[in-house]
Amino acid sequence: MDADMTGGELLQETSGDVVTLTFNRPEAKNAMNPAMRDSLMSALSGLAVDEGVRAVVLRGNSGSFIAGGDLHAFAATLKLDREARRQNFHDRVNVSSQLVDSLIDFPKPLIAVMEGDAAGAGISIALCCDFVIASSATRLSFAHVHVVLPLDLGLSYFLPRASGTLQAKRLAMLGARISAEEALGLGLVTMVTPEGEVDSRLDELLTALSSISLMALKAIKREFRCSGSNSLTAQMSLEAKEVGDGAATEAFEQRVSAFVGR
Repeated sequence: MDADMTGGELLQETSGDVVTLTFNRPEAKNAMNPAMRDSLMSALSGLAVDEGVRAVVLRGNSGSFIAGGDLHAFAATLKLDREARRQNFHDRVNVSSQLVDSLIDFPKPLIAVMEGDAAGAGISIALCCDFVIASSATRLSFAHVHVVLPLDLGLSYFLPRASGTLQAKRLAMLGARISAEEALGLGLVTMVTPEGEVDSRLDELLTALSSISLMALKAIKREFRCSGSNSLTAQMSLEAKEVGDGAATEAFEQRVSAFVGR
């Protein structure tokens, strides 16, 4: 396994064709700050075009995934007058929204591994991923309302689509803190595994993905990415294009010939 630092707040490790990006602010439970955000966006940009990478794993150091925004940074804005603070948070959220685009446009399988706490931005980032593996110790906190803030980083978009509108309102408006099992029932995580078995489940998932054409995985991601805004007619037109492109490859010829020859 090769390791390098993309920045003090983000660690990068490569094992074969899988890259793990680890959030590394343990003193703040990996709360998101501009340096971590920018390091993650930069890493994703490079990994998206790296032909040696098939999948990327996101996880946190020291028992937390991402504990939302950095409250110490929030506190520093209290010295500003209210109009300046309004503009500060407006600009902060606008810039951070670019991270959401980087995640949902990432062309390869993206896997979030949650162990311990996840809140706010951490939940948004996880819902941008293709798979979310949570340990049984994971707790998801929808804490925005407790500091008199609404949702950001696309959470008001992703949450109702995953859990349904009424459940999303319950979580957000009551500032709920839920278990991994409840999150599974609400469709917010892919699977829940006992503590100590997360890496085994991750290895199983990566092994399963390794046997599937990366081209097909990329096409499926594009289809899901567009399904939220496309009409049915436009979506079926996209499907026709993606299927046609897939059928015109050597990989398709080999797989079909192998199945027919059994």
